[in-house]
Amino acid sequence: MHCLTENGAMMHLARKQEMLIMAESGEADAWLKLAPADASSHFGEVFAQRVALFDYALKQGRAWLGQGR
Repeated sequence: MHCLTENGAMMHLARKQEMLIMAESGEADAWLKLAPADASSHFGEVFAQRVALFDYALKQGRAWLGQGR
């Protein structure tokens, strides 16, 4: 995350999520420490991408049919 240090709402969210915050020259950068990826997280990501592609294809097909082609 990158924001101005005076942006109280974003700074609050970063602190609430226990992000590592580095503030300098009126700007702040924050990082969220994530657990390392494992086989389950990789499979979940691939599955989510395939579902999104399938959903897109369905919507494109519906739009194509709706145009009377």
